[in-house]
Amino acid sequence: MTNPSDEHIDDRSSLLEHARARLNRWKRWAIGLGIALAGSVASVVPFLKGHSLHAHAEPIARYLIYLSMGLLFFFVGAAALTYNFWVYWRSVKEDSKAGGSYPE
Repeated sequence: MTNPSDEHIDDRSSLLEHARARLNRWKRWAIGLGIALAGSVASVVPFLKGHSLHAHAEPIARYLIYLSMGLLFFFVGAAALTYNFWVYWRSVKEDSKAGGSYPE
């Protein structure tokens, strides 16, 4: 995987395509991690007090909570990178429409 700062990209359209590809990749990761986080949080509910599996909560639920905490960390990171790449793609798109120059 190459980075625009590592090599010179010849034209604006390839830079825009590269930015869009990175945005799409991180968007898929953020969506997947969000779904995994929602499933992990929902799997804790049957172990809460008053539910059917509360008697088995001690050995299992603790690990489900740790998994949810870990997934939250990675989901927030992926969502932040997705937002950053979206801002970058929008900037490149507006710059290519305006006919701006490459930063030196």
